[in-house]
Formats: sequence, structure tokens, C-alpha cells
Amino acid sequence: MDAGAPQRVFQAVKPLCVTLLQHTSAPQVSVEIPNVLCTLAGVLKREHTTPFTPSLIHYIFYPISQLLRMRDGLFGLPDRVRELIFVILGELVQDWWHAWTWASVGAQAPPNPTLEQVQAWKVWEQLLLLGTMALSGGGAHVPNSAETLVAIMQFLACALAPRAAPRKPQEEEWDGESELPDLEAIDDGECIVSTQVYPPAQLVCAVHESRVALGALTHVVKIALDTASNPKIMTVLRCAALELATVLAIPWIAGDRHIVSSGPCIDAESCIAYYRAKGYVGEKERSAALLTPILPGMASALIRCVDGPRGARSVPALVLMRALPLLAAILVVCVGDVVTQSFRVPEEAQSLPTRLEDFGVQEEETMAIEEAASALTVEESQVALEMDLPSHLDSSLSPTVEPLQDSTPATPSTPRPSTPPRDAAWLQRTMQPVLLSLFALGPVRGHEHPDVQYALIAMAHMLLALVPQTLAYAWIHVTGRAPTHNPIQHILCLLLDTASDAHPVDVCNNARQAIADIVSTEPPEWLARLDTALRNAQDRLPTAVRGTHDEETQLLARRIATLASLLSTTLAQDQLRHLSLGMLAQFSPHGGVDLWGRAFAHALGACPSMEAMPIDASTASSLTLKTDLEHGTQQCIFEMARACGAAIARLLVGIAQSECVPQYQHVFHAPLYFLTQGEAQPRRDAYAAHFAVACFFSVHALVQGAADVLATTQLETYTARHGKRALRKCVHTFARHCVQVIVQVWTDDVEEEHEIVPPERALVAAPDDAPHMVKGLDAPHETGALVKPRVPVDTTVVDSVRLHASGTAPQAAQFVRAQQRLDGMHALGDAFLLSLLGSAASLLGASFRPLLLKTLYPVLSALKSSEMTVRVMAGYTLQRIADACAYPTVQSLVLHHADYVLGAASHRLVSGLSTELRAGIAQMQLAKAMHSVDAQLPSTLLGARSAPWVLVQVMQMVGPEVLPLVEDAVDEVLDALDRFHGYSEVSDGLLAVLARILDMLAFEKSPQAPAANTARNPSAPELLASFAFWLEHDRAVPSDTPVPHDDQEHAPASTDEELNPPSTRLQSVVTQMVLRCIPFLSHGAPTIRVHALVMLEKGVQLLAAQGRTAELYPILHAAWPLLMARLGVRVTQNPSRLRVRRTDSSAAILRDATPSEQDANVWMHATTTLGTMGRFSADVFAKPILQQAWPRWARLLYVLDQLTAQPRPAIKSDTLAPNAAAFGSSVRIVDTHATYGQVLLCIVHRDASRPT
Repeated sequence: MDAGAPQRVFQAVKPLCVTLLQHTSAPQVSVEIPNVLCTLAGVLKREHTTPFTPSLIHYIFYPISQLLRMRDGLFGLPDRVRELIFVILGELVQDWWHAWTWASVGAQAPPNPTLEQVQAWKVWEQLLLLGTMALSGGGAHVPNSAETLVAIMQFLACALAPRAAPRKPQEEEWDGESELPDLEAIDDGECIVSTQVYPPAQLVCAVHESRVALGALTHVVKIALDTASNPKIMTVLRCAALELATVLAIPWIAGDRHIVSSGPCIDAESCIAYYRAKGYVGEKERSAALLTPILPGMASALIRCVDGPRGARSVPALVLMRALPLLAAILVVCVGDVVTQSFRVPEEAQSLPTRLEDFGVQEEETMAIEEAASALTVEESQVALEMDLPSHLDSSLSPTVEPLQDSTPATPSTPRPSTPPRDAAWLQRTMQPVLLSLFALGPVRGHEHPDVQYALIAMAHMLLALVPQTLAYAWIHVTGRAPTHNPIQHILCLLLDTASDAHPVDVCNNARQAIADIVSTEPPEWLARLDTALRNAQDRLPTAVRGTHDEETQLLARRIATLASLLSTTLAQDQLRHLSLGMLAQFSPHGGVDLWGRAFAHALGACPSMEAMPIDASTASSLTLKTDLEHGTQQCIFEMARACGAAIARLLVGIAQSECVPQYQHVFHAPLYFLTQGEAQPRRDAYAAHFAVACFFSVHALVQGAADVLATTQLETYTARHGKRALRKCVHTFARHCVQVIVQVWTDDVEEEHEIVPPERALVAAPDDAPHMVKGLDAPHETGALVKPRVPVDTTVVDSVRLHASGTAPQAAQFVRAQQRLDGMHALGDAFLLSLLGSAASLLGASFRPLLLKTLYPVLSALKSSEMTVRVMAGYTLQRIADACAYPTVQSLVLHHADYVLGAASHRLVSGLSTELRAGIAQMQLAKAMHSVDAQLPSTLLGARSAPWVLVQVMQMVGPEVLPLVEDAVDEVLDALDRFHGYSEVSDGLLAVLARILDMLAFEKSPQAPAANTARNPSAPELLASFAFWLEHDRAVPSDTPVPHDDQEHAPASTDEELNPPSTRLQSVVTQMVLRCIPFLSHGAPTIRVHALVMLEKGVQLLAAQGRTAELYPILHAAWPLLMARLGVRVTQNPSRLRVRRTDSSAAILRDATPSEQDANVWMHATTTLGTMGRFSADVFAKPILQQAWPRWARLLYVLDQLTAQPRPAIKSDTLAPNAAAFGSSVRIVDTHATYGQVLLCIVHRDASRPT
């Protein structure tokens, strides 16, 4: 402390006080007074770094008191002057309170002094009356501004705020006798030491004995609460009013020394500790009796503060954070369990002692309580907030302030009435509005400010810890309703909602600590209430989901997640001691899962537009649904289910640690229920498919949450170290059951597809359709029965029947959309099952390896799904399986089981493809007969039509290492290609397999490969220059003169060695694959034609590089006409039509010949294939390329140039050939230069070394 600070402050304020004192002698207020007061206030704030001495305080206060004695007193001063006066007084009372403590006045005061008997307290009373009159307005000509009211309220709050004794500096330890009371001499929890030194208890008693002082305090409370509850008033003033009401109501009116220990803030921890203590019953009841008269008015005003005209969210945070703790504090003081226990218990129960010692002390305690109650006479019941008070105080209070040393306030001469009796009837009357006010606090939880959330936590903590029995008693006796829906549940839900993870971490932890503290008092009772909260939330959630109420759905989902987390972490020990309550009870076979679980799944699946939320590899672990609810709402539902699964897993670990033997059917009953319900639904029913997807989503989230807990390395280490075989057995049995059900679901999909139409009806043609045969399928079963004549059709109704051309179109479109939605539901269900499979693998760990033979094939099949969600989830699941089974990479996992996967794919190609296609044809014919649409073949993960894509996926993931294993499956692929080439989807997959095999073979280096292939590739300018030179030379050579070839010039001398040795097994396979692709060059699907062209190109590279010309040239000769057709003009057409004249337009060209190929992608691949032939087989196909391919390229280039250079509408459809218009509209060139480049690349690469 600076010793010279008081002197420095005195030198700074002295001229200002002198100047101010000079102006007070004038008859009117000088204009200089506001300036002097403003300067004085600034100096005091700036220099108030150390406490002011009493002499300095009196020196500064003297000119202020003279200013107040001017004509008309306080209310004759301007508003700005009044504001500055109270600002200065606020600075002074920050240190003036030391003079009013019992340590300062106790030596000269009598034992039980009144305010008139202590001179310092008389000054305090005059300051209180000054602030009260200024706040009430009195006879001021100019009303107080908001700034003035703030200054007055801050002055009163500072003058009346409790102060605690300063902490003593920590001293060194010593071995002497302690000054603290002996811990063995006092009971546990009965010694609560208050550090409050101001206001002293003697001063509070003196205030209650003075009608004027107590009336002033009560009147200020009313003004403060009226101000705070007015939403039109500025926030700073409302906050100052609430702080003033807090200071006056608790320490002064109620006389409590623990709730507001220091400053104008409620100390929730001190309040709970004090009211939980066994002693001090008399003090608590006395405080309750003193504060009871103003309880209804205060509660009503505070509720108006909290609620606001537009809800709690519109109330400023600064107001809410002060109003909520004050509301809880007055309820604790007035109706806490301690102070209402005597008249809450029935009378006959009160008269029965519970201990032997009670026989001796019961009568004495009863007499003491009655005497204390009869001695409590408070007059504040006359000035309750619900009464009409005058705008100014008692007439005995002068409107002007007399000199403090001469003032002698009047004392009332009339006796004060006694306090109304506090009994059960009074409690019921009082609690009725209180209960209604508590239910109005619900919207407060939606406030996002952390300070408001802290205040809500403090309020709920105090009420639930100190007033639960009173609230339950009042709810039953006032409303007569069931105790399960009492305000305790409402406040508990408020606290649970604040403890959710949606709030900041500190707020969440604070709320959870409060809940843990509350439950620790009576664990069974509070666990039952938490169980009720969990059950109510589960019952209300389906209705909120079905009604698309996002806010309520998020609230309930987060509440359930919070309860699951609390009961499995913070309250885990209490939960494990009471297994009939809480999480384990709700999710057990006897917890009603079949009721709320089914309702939840039906509500979630009721959305007709349900689909998967877009995901990628980074968000695959949080796959959720996309419904009519908002994305945040759906994410809350997923996190809720995930938290419940994690809670079940944590409690399972706790059960295992207690040496119990858990049964997986009981512990995992909820996920097993959802899994069983999803499995039992028929796949072809739309509503059942939605319900199945909702069930699969639920079990996916539940098991993923359990896997997050049980699949950790720490748990595996724990089970191995402590030998918890029961835990491992329970988890592994559940995981194996999940895998079994998943595989069964996918197997049932295949069987259900096969059973759509019996095989006998599969190929029966419709009456109006000609029967057709499909190669690869069995002949239809024909019977010799004759068709019997039927009853003639009554044609009289034809006149009344009107046929509409659009009658079937909407119905067909609706059927197609419904079929697409149903296929989407199946894909979404497969995605959730894949996620569940990954979680089961994580639970099993290395024990999942034996199950790979059943699960690896469908996972690889899902990698080639048409749905992005299924592909992403398949990749995520495959990675989880590899991690669980301790494989370093996914490739190593697939390679280790490649023989099984390839064998399974080959087996399906041989045995299952025919049956599956038969069922598909039946379904397509049925859809065409009923809806006049062409339905697509259904696809399943275990279906035979996915086998080719599984082979492609294995080869793509593993690479050439799997080539020896694939050779065994080539025969099955070729056989299937022969049998089922009529199916585009099947042919596309089979050709993709063959193309992938050729790709892998192309990477292998052949010892017979020509050296030209390993030479440096010429640059583009070199190629163009050599091509131009060769083209000029080629035109100069006669057409019948053979072009010299470098191969002939540098050909080695012929020997007796055979030029074409016998082909190897691999070469024969390649020859067969290339040969089988030739018919697909004319397939109806452009993608299959592209696959065939790619295969032909790869085959040319492989066979030519290995010198297998004997096998290659026949294949190319057979494919040549189809290659020319792929360039737009067939070889059977008139060659003169290939000539392009400069005067011909694109319309004239298209009119002359209908193009045989309309897909530009096919043009480019055909050009690339011819380029490869020119590079590797130029000795045979150089001349055909020049004579037949070049005119077609020129034609295509000219047409492309015309179509891209001119606007498309310039080509008139009436001048084109019948198919020319369709051709012109179907050509869509993404990059014209790419097409030109492919054509030129073919010609340039023909032979860059032959210009001579």
C-alpha cells in the first residue's frame, strides 16, 4: 500500500472541494457545478487505487452534503448534477463501509444496539434514505434520466453489498496449537464458517427493528424489480436494478450471510453447502420467515425478466445471468426442503420420533421453534410487492437531507403485525404461482450465451439440490397430478439439455458436475428420475421426427445422448449398483425397446424422399440419412444412437469388471432388435424397405458407438491382462451374430430375386408379343395343351370408353420413379450393412479372419456399385477389415484371399448367372406387361451379375501378381460371354474382365518384342515433319507400285527355323479373348463397342510384340469391316460416297449416306485401334488404311468441322436423310481437338521411318 496515496489524493481533490463549496452558497445552481463534479468524479476514479481514509471521505462528502442542502434540496438540482453526486458517493462508499462494521462500532455500542444508538449507523441510514428518495423521484421537476438511475442504483448496491474478510497471506507452518475448532468436536457438515464482515448481524437486526429503514429497503426492492422487468428499459439499468435487488433481498431483508457472501452475485456453492448443513435450522427458518412476504412479487417480477415479451431468447444475456440465480436463491431461502420439512410431513409422522435420543429433546426443540416463530414480527408483510405502495416514502421522511449529525429519523409508534403462519396451507397457496413460473423457464435453454448457460446451471443446481421435496409435495397437493411429471423433471431436463455436447466444453462440464453432485445425495431416487427423463425423451422423439419438428428433435436427441454419456461415465458406479434403472434397463429386453424402437424406426422411415447424406472417404464413419429433417437434426439423431451404443459398451466393461457374466442377448438387445426387424422386412415392398433402412441405420450407429469403445487397443490389452474372457466372449458372440445376419440378408436378396416369378413363367411371352429366344438360357417349357376358347367379349361398353393417348405415360413414369426409389433404398440399406460389417470386424479383431470367406466377396462387389454411397462405404469397410485382421494394406488382404474370391466369382458365372437372368427377364416382362416400361435387371451384392466386376476389382487392386490365378477363370468368362452376350450389363462386365487381363499382360516385358518398341518416341514436330514428307512421297508413287518397307530392307535372312512356333497357354488365351471381342464391335451399346475396341488394340500390341502373326492377322482381317463401320461408313456402301468435295456441305454428306456410327467416343477409339495396327502390322494393313480408312477420317473430320463451326440450328432437318437429324443432334464433341488429334496420331504413327 502506497503511504503517500491519501495525501496525493487530498492535494488533487482539495481545490475542487473548495470550488464546489463556494458555489453552494449561491442562491441558484451555478453552471460550473457540473464541470467541477465531473472533474472530481474523474479524479476519484483515477486515484482510487488504494482505499480512502475516513478523514478523506468526510472531507469530500462535506461539500456534497452542502450541495444537497441548497434550495429545493436534491430534487431542485439538475439531472446531470444528481447523476454526478451519486457517482461520487459510489466511489466513497467503496471504502466507507469499514466504518459500519461491528469491528468499528462494537466498542462504543451497547449489546443489541439500534440505528439511533450508533452514530455511524445513523449516517448509513441517512445515505440509504437519500438513495431511496432519489430513486423514487420525489418532487423532482425533471425526472431522473436512465444514466442518473444507473448511478443511484450502483451507489445503493455498492453501499449495501456484502463484504468478506480479506484473506490472510499464507504463513509458514508451525507446530503450535491451531486456532480453528477441533474437527472431532463438531459433527460433519454442521460447521459452516462465514467470512462476511459486512453487513454485521447487529446492523441487520437493527434495520429490522427500524420501520423506516426496513420500509426503505423493501421499497427499493420493488422499484428495482419493476425496473428490471420492463423490457423497454436499457440493459445497463436493468442489470443495475437486478444487482441492487440481489443485495437487498438476501443479505438485508432475509438476513442470510452465506448466499451472497461478497459483492452482488449469488454464490451457488456456498448456498448449497450452507443449506445442506445439518445445523443452523433456526437461522434458516428465520430467513425464510423474513423473506416470505415478498416472495410472490419477486418471483413474478423475475419471471417477467426471464421470459420477456418475445421469449427468453430475446432477453439480453446480462439480464438473464442475474435474474436466474436470484430466482433460485429466494426459492431456496423461502421454500427450501429444510425450512418446509416441519409442515410437509403429516402430523402423525411428526409426532413419532425416529431415534432414542429424540424422546428427550423432541419437546424442547418444539418449544424453542414455537418461541422463535412467535418472536418473529416483521412489518414487511405490509409492504409486499403485490401491494400498492406510494410513489414516495413515509411522510416522516423529509424530502430534503438534513445534516447527518443532526438527523434523527422518526421511529414508528404503532406495533407491527405478526408474520402469517407458515403451514401446509400457506405452502400450497405460495407454491401455486411458483410452480407456474418454473415451467416458464423452458425457453431459457435456447439462449446461446455462455454466461446465461452458467446461470441456468446454477439455478437448476440450487433448486434440485435444496428444494426437490418441496416441489414434489407442492405439485401433488396443488395440482393433484402424477409425481412423474412434476417441476423436478422439468428443471432436471433443463440441466440435462445444458450438459449436452452442443454447448461449450466448460459449460458442459459444469452442468455434468452439478448433476453428479445432485445424484450423489440420493442415488436411487435421482436415478429413477433420470430413468423417467430418458423414457419420456424416447417416447416423444418419434412424434417429433414424424412431425418434422427440427428444434424439438434436436433437443430430445441431445438429451438422450447426454443421459447415455452421464450414466456410463460420471454416474457409472451408481448405474452399475442399480441395474434396474437407467440405460441398461431401457435397452434391455424388458425396457420396451420393441415399443419405442419400432415407433422410432417407423417415424424415421416415414419420409418418402429418404436417401443417404453425401459422404466421402473422410466422412464415411458418420454415414447418416437425409430426410425431410435438417442436416443438423439428422446428425443429432446419429450422434444420439452412437452415444447410446458407446454407453452400452462402457457399462458392459463395468459389468465385466464386477466379475459378472454378461449375456450378449441382454446387453445388446437394442441393436439385435433393430437388426432382426430390418432382416425380416420384404425387400420388394416400398414401405417395408424404408422401415428396414431405418432399422439398419439405427443398428449401424449403435454398433459403431460400441466399436469406438470396445475396439480400442487399451481394452484389448485389459482383457488379455486381466483374463476377462466373459467380456471377450460376449462381444465376439454379438459380432459374429451380426455378420451372420448381414450375410443372410444379402443371401435372401438373391433368393428373393430368383423367386419373383417361377421359372416356368419366366420365358412365357405375352399374348401380343412374339416369343424370343435368348442364347444361354434354357428353352421354354412347352405343353401340348390347346388353347381353349373363352367367353366372347361384350363390346357394348366400347362406346362409353374413351382412350387417352397419355393414359399410361404418367402411370409408367410413376412406376419407374418408384422402382428407382426402391433400388435406392436397397443400396442405402447395403451401405449401412457394410458399415455394420466394418464395426463387427473391429469388435472381433483378428478373430474376423475366418469370416472373410463369407464377407469379402460382397464387399468387393460393392466397390463397383452404381451408387456412390455404397462404393465409399465398401472402401471404408474394407480398410477397417484390413486393420482389424492385422493386414498391412488392403491389397495384401485381397491377395491373401484372391483364390477364394476368384473361385466364388467363377462359380457364380457358371451356375448362378442363368438363374439370375431368368428371374430378371421375368421381372422385366412383368413390368412391361403391367406398366409398359422396360425395367432394369435387379442387382445384389451376392448376385452372379456382379461376378465380372469382382474379378475386375481384384485385378485392379492386386495387379499382375494375381494373373496366374485369373487364368483359371478365363474359360468361365469366355463361356459366359458366349452364352449371355445378349445382355449389355453382363457383356460389359465380361469384356471389362478380358480387357483388364490384357492390360496386365501388356505391362509384362516380352523377350520377343521388337527393338523398335523400346526406342525413343519421336517428338510431335518430328512426327508431323516425317508425316508430311511421307505423304508427299506417297502421292508421287504409282498406286500399283508397292511401297518399300524398312522391315523388308532390314529383314533377316530366312532360315529353316519356324517363324511361328507353337503358342503357349497364355498366348492361346489372349488369342481367344481377342477373337471373342470381334462380334461386340457391332453391339448396340456404345460402351461395349468401346470395350471391344480397347481389347482389340491391346491384343494387337501383345500378339504382334510376341510375333504371333499367324493368330493375329486372321483376327484383324475378320475385324476390318467392323472397324470401318465404326468410322461412319460401312464397307458395303458405294465407295464414291466416301469422296468429300469442298462444295459439299455437312447436310449433303449426311444425306448421301446414313452414318453407321453416331458415337464420337467410338470414333476416337476406332482411330486409336487403327493407329496401333499401323504401328505393329504396317506390312499388311498399310495399304488398306490408306485406301479405306483415310477417306473415312477425312469425311469425319469434315463433318465434325461443319458441326462444330456452324450453329446446330443451321442444319435443317427437312433437308437431311431420315436419320441425319438424329445423328446431327446426337453428336456431342467434348473436345474437338481431341478427335482431330486421335486421327492425326494414327496416321503419323503409321510408320515414321518410311519417307524414302
